[in-house]
Amino acid sequence: YSKDNFPNILKLAEGPKNIGERHGVTAGQIALAWILAQLFSFLAQRKLRHEVYGGIQAYVAMKAHQRNMPEAIRRALSDANISIEEVDGIAFTRGPGMGGCLGAGLMAAKGIAAALGKPLVGVHHMVSDKL
Repeated sequence: YSKDNFPNILKLAEGPKNIGERHGVTAGQIALAWILAQLFSFLAQRKLRHEVYGGIQAYVAMKAHQRNMPEAIRRALSDANISIEEVDGIAFTRGPGMGGCLGAGLMAAKGIAAALGKPLVGVHHMVSDKL
């Protein structure tokens, strides 16, 4: 952050708001979907898991998503400096993608949304990556 860059930051903040309005969700839900989508980038070892097979293996990827989901959520909340109760709603990537990986995210999102009584929204993978 810098004072000189503040106008650019405000422009960036409009992106989630505009996307949310088009999809009937809040900017917070869109932002959370983006955070969760980006968190898997911290899993740098994922490439190593698949190299032994000569390419991506759906089952290995799904198990990695299941195993790493709790830490990814904790890290997203920690990095955003908020508690899970402060989240407006729960978003998940609905596709396109590998079914097992999408399912791992969906099941985590459904469980959290149900436990907290928060709205649940599916976000297209390309929308979450564009944010």
